[in-house]
Amino acid sequence: MYHLNQFIAWQVKNPSCAVDIKIETGKMSIWVYDYSLMHGMFVNSVDEIDIIADQKKDDIKQLEAIKRRHGNIYDDVVIPIAPGIDINLGNGGNNG
Repeated sequence: MYHLNQFIAWQVKNPSCAVDIKIETGKMSIWVYDYSLMHGMFVNSVDEIDIIADQKKDDIKQLEAIKRRHGNIYDDVVIPIAPGIDINLGNGGNNG
């Protein structure tokens, strides 16, 4: 069951974000997007929203594809995704 009011509350708390709800042929899809990160994801509930983790996962996939094409010339790549937030894609994406 979808709790649409929770998405409204989430968007109010996150003013740089948007929620797009589409209903087609009895099927619902919910897309959440963060304009400051320029990244979004499909979810079924507010509890699933973790745009930074989803962006990191996508970035790691892209880096792995680049490494397959060009070799391991990108051993330690740090990508700034927002002020004060960097993602280290080197060493398997371990940020710890």
